[in-house]
Amino acid sequence: MRQDVSKSNLSIIIPIHNASGRMNNLRAWIVDALSEGIHLIIVHDKSDDSTQSELDEMIAQFDSNLILLKEVSFKSPGLTRNHGMEFISTPWFAFADADDYVEVENLHRLQIETERSMCHIGIGAFYSIDVKSSKTYWATPPNAGNAHLSHHLATTMGLWRFVFSTKECAKFRFGAYRMAEDYLFLAKLLDLNVNIYTNSMPVYTYYFGGDLNLTSNQSAMVDMYRVLRIFKTLKCNQQIAEEFRIYSLEKLAFSVIKNVKTPSLLKILPTLILIMISHPKHALRVLNGKAKNRGDLI
Repeated sequence: MRQDVSKSNLSIIIPIHNASGRMNNLRAWIVDALSEGIHLIIVHDKSDDSTQSELDEMIAQFDSNLILLKEVSFKSPGLTRNHGMEFISTPWFAFADADDYVEVENLHRLQIETERSMCHIGIGAFYSIDVKSSKTYWATPPNAGNAHLSHHLATTMGLWRFVFSTKECAKFRFGAYRMAEDYLFLAKLLDLNVNIYTNSMPVYTYYFGGDLNLTSNQSAMVDMYRVLRIFKTLKCNQQIAEEFRIYSLEKLAFSVIKNVKTPSLLKILPTLILIMISHPKHALRVLNGKAKNRGDLI
């Protein structure tokens, strides 16, 4: 399928690592992306399984110059995304994970309406599905001017339901951390004083709770704690960015307590407690978030 990449207005960057047998969703929504003329930048962070051969087969099947495949060896989702960002040639970009599902038509519409609204960041709604219980949650952002937006973003994180203006946002990069690197990325963007557009259209379905989920990886949780320590001293000038920083501190502190096993937790527990008591109202809002901070159960 020969299509002109220069006519695309949206790129989706897809980092992939050890995804063998888990790319059926990707294969399904790629069809819609190509029909919408969206540029797909797939970055394979070298795997230990058969991901590469499955990718080669899938890309050969579609045979489209709208699909760009690159290979790296970072073992880091953030650095893998950074590499993909080097190849953005469209006015807008977004991110997606290989084992989730993108509502492509809605995401493209979100991009168009964000641009039409003269905004730099668009945020849509999403579904999240617990793969073990099959429970489905729905999260939709409040209006951009709503004071609760920063709380919503920190407690229902997911860069894959965003669209970003390349001119304003592509100059930033992710850290090498394997977890919570998206929090730092978003905090920097929010501190730009950018215009934000929100919409209740579902643009993404996120699957969580599987055996390969990074939150079950203790070494990855160390990276989350490192990000948390950066957030402690991060300086934010914009009110929404500062509120997001504080809510993120509380959210990440609770996540570390929940997922880090003793005795490692005992070493860092005093720091986590100090974080939680330093912003008690924010901590309570995070703790009392609906449906365990994943949105409303449906």
